[in-house]
Amino acid sequence: MNPTIKRLISNLVKAEFAIVLGLLVYAQRSLAQEPKAPLTALEVIHRVVAMSERRNEALRSFSSTRAYTIEFNGIKHLQADMVVSMTYEWPNKKELIVVSEKGSGTLRNRVLHPLLAAELEAMKPENQQLSVISPDNYSFELVDYIKNDSGECYILEVHPRHKNKFLFKGRIWVEGKGFAITRIMGEPAVNPSFWTKKTDFERAYKEVNGFWLPACNQSVTQVRLFGHAQLTIEYKDYRLKETRQFDPAPPADFSATFMTGRESGSDNRRDICVTGCNLLR
Repeated sequence: MNPTIKRLISNLVKAEFAIVLGLLVYAQRSLAQEPKAPLTALEVIHRVVAMSERRNEALRSFSSTRAYTIEFNGIKHLQADMVVSMTYEWPNKKELIVVSEKGSGTLRNRVLHPLLAAELEAMKPENQQLSVISPDNYSFELVDYIKNDSGECYILEVHPRHKNKFLFKGRIWVEGKGFAITRIMGEPAVNPSFWTKKTDFERAYKEVNGFWLPACNQSVTQVRLFGHAQLTIEYKDYRLKETRQFDPAPPADFSATFMTGRESGSDNRRDICVTGCNLLR
């Protein structure tokens, strides 16, 4: 046989073997994928709402410290820092006290101080109803389900039903034991300003004695014509002053929740972790 033809046949056999091997590996990985999610997106989110309301009723008073840092990179570099003391009293009283601030006066006066004012505005009952993550404000799609030694996690795509400054579009991560939101990624449902081209944010929560509270918030805003700004908020020194006992197990009967979006006797306005673009705690 011609040596050239012999080498060609040999290469074809090797290529076919590689393809078959690749298909076998792919099939094996597919079979080893995480199991199918036991709950639908709507079942998950109703559990999130119900469990959040339990925690809201139980957490009566707490305080924390926040560190704000904002950097603007454009025509010139600007930076500002602020430390804020926060105190919350049930049901909807919040106090924000600026402990210290330094850096660019423009960023402090035009971004950080208005951010604090907007958070207090979001605490108003009528605005909390507009920002809560619930079937009234959003539609949900289950995009992934993870189960491992650490537990279960549902990842949901979130689409706002209305356009207002309190809502967002993106994804949420829900842990499958207490049905708390542990992470949010997305962008505001409404562009807050003509000068803002796009804002992307990521927010992480942490468990503090059974309550899920903000841990870190990061956002990057593309400013039209001028550059971009990055804001980081770190939450620390949580002190739970007054709490009540609550059942950590999700309720078995969700028929009432499916109809109303809340458990009987609960007030959905006092949201802790189920929030939209505004951090209400």
